[in-house]
Amino acid sequence: MAPSILKEYQLFLFTLIRSYRLFPGGVTGVFDIDDLVAVLTRDSASDIVVLRLPASLKYVDWLVVATGKSRRHLCGTAQLVRQAYKRRRLSTDPVPKIEGDSSSDWIALDLGNIALHLMLSSVRKKYDIESLWSLGSEYDTKCNEKEDEILHLLNKYRINLDDFQPANNIGK
Repeated sequence: MAPSILKEYQLFLFTLIRSYRLFPGGVTGVFDIDDLVAVLTRDSASDIVVLRLPASLKYVDWLVVATGKSRRHLCGTAQLVRQAYKRRRLSTDPVPKIEGDSSSDWIALDLGNIALHLMLSSVRKKYDIESLWSLGSEYDTKCNEKEDEILHLLNKYRINLDDFQPANNIGK
């Protein structure tokens, strides 16, 4: 990347992050869901899906899935969200780690009350995590595929040989 383009991009990021500093942190976490969606929208993430997760899961309040245009776009969006988070957080809030930063197609961030997944379009179609989280595993066709009959029979009639001893050791 040319130095002038890099400086312009850094200035853009700084201006965007500085604008978020004016707002207080979220009610249930550093980001409220509307704040995160605004950051993702401003950074041109597409197909943003927001799912409210049940409190009984004791995981996060929200699951957000968004599509990026390229690996560079995924990384840039993840860095932007992380930097905005760092500016808004309290000193007691941990800094989120970018998971999958070496991956070429899927990056995730745990923002405390929000789990953010940034994916390329092809990976998003392949894993379809928003359907899994919204409908549940009972509606996931891959999870509910019937087991191969031969494997089923082998598993049903297999025996454990750990307790067997050679015939010459019997009665000693």
